[in-house]
Amino acid sequence: AATPAPASRTLAGAPTARQVVHEVRPGDTLGSIATAYKTSVDAILSWNKTNDLSVIHPGDQITIFPGESR
Repeated sequence: AATPAPASRTLAGAPTARQVVHEVRPGDTLGSIATAYKTSVDAILSWNKTNDLSVIHPGDQITIFPGESR
């Protein structure tokens, strides 16, 4: 299945990493989001410590640094 283009915003002044804010869509899972951005679920969780991502809902916004993992 084709990966939908992420709705993203970049932050001005970010050092080398490109930060995007992914808006959760119906059917998204942390695993599918991680795969789409070439990162890992653990990395996504580490970047979003202030959010409880145990359950995600359409419309939630998740910060991601594509292609990076921790």
